[in-house]
Amino acid sequence: MSDEEQRIAEIESLASIFPDLLEETTDKQLVFKFDRDIGMTINLPEDYPSISPPIFELSGPYLRREQKEVLHNSLNDVYIENIGFPVIFNWISLVQDFIRF
Repeated sequence: MSDEEQRIAEIESLASIFPDLLEETTDKQLVFKFDRDIGMTINLPEDYPSISPPIFELSGPYLRREQKEVLHNSLNDVYIENIGFPVIFNWISLVQDFIRF
């Protein structure tokens, strides 16, 4: 399956699994909004998932700097553990778990 086909399949899956979190979507970008005013914008490079990672930007005005660092590092760790495979579902699950605690 090509990168483009994998990205399309992943986006369709995410839209059906997380319809309440996924605010905006294109074939290159996803925008998620979580509880506690936390947002995550994910940009998808042409060669994701086979070569490049998705690029994420977190926003959370109520998160302390240390919390943002922990979350950022955890998201990077998830990618490293899954290089070459789709990771956005894992990222969204990780953010949801982070918010619960």
